[in-house]
Amino acid sequence: MRTATGDFGRELRLAAAELRTLRALHGDPTLAQIAARAPRGQHLSASGISAALRGHSLPSRDYYLTLVRVLLAYDTNKIASLQHPDLPQRSFSFRTSCAVSAGQA
Repeated sequence: MRTATGDFGRELRLAAAELRTLRALHGDPTLAQIAARAPRGQHLSASGISAALRGHSLPSRDYYLTLVRVLLAYDTNKIASLQHPDLPQRSFSFRTSCAVSAGQA
């Protein structure tokens, strides 16, 4: 697999580091546990989660936000609402990664 470089690679690694921090702060669930917590109709796979956590690929916006919502509230046995106070910050990280990606296309 080719490693992302430049600004896009840096932003992708930063987004992945944020996801890993969220995971650690909320109980360090396994990939299977994270995938199982996804809301009905929003599929998360262990391989997709792993790729996002390692910064190997930029998932779709919906996938990324679903993953963030699961991780933000994992230790409460719920999924974070779309109104969760930390969600806009995480969404900004995703938009930044996308913008940098588009600039390098």
